[in-house]
Amino acid sequence: MGNKSWNPEKTIFLQINNLDLKAQINLWAADHGFGVFTGSGCDLIAVGFLFAIIEIREIGDKVWSDYLDYLRESEDRTPCVVIDVNMNETTKDISSLHFASEHCFSDLNRFLDGLLQEGPNVRGV
Repeated sequence: MGNKSWNPEKTIFLQINNLDLKAQINLWAADHGFGVFTGSGCDLIAVGFLFAIIEIREIGDKVWSDYLDYLRESEDRTPCVVIDVNMNETTKDISSLHFASEHCFSDLNRFLDGLLQEGPNVRGV
């Protein structure tokens, strides 16, 4: 995505390994007028976006830990869908995190459509 078209309110941060799911998300984004930013894990904190879809194994444990610290210390409630991870006790206090299976685009699609309709407070994938 070039700087000319950068609009955080129309941008999805995407860092996942599953190529099929990545393709489906890119199609969904194009159908809904979104751009997709696929930077490195450290961009998760630095770059503005409407919501993120990530895999922890792709961004790395250190970036994930830093991101959790950032979310706990800030008022940032930007939705972040975490693919292929079991929610555990250490993240239940962060309402902006949502967890999904990498093999369930239909569930992710419902979540994304709900996000557009209800705003960033929609829960559950």
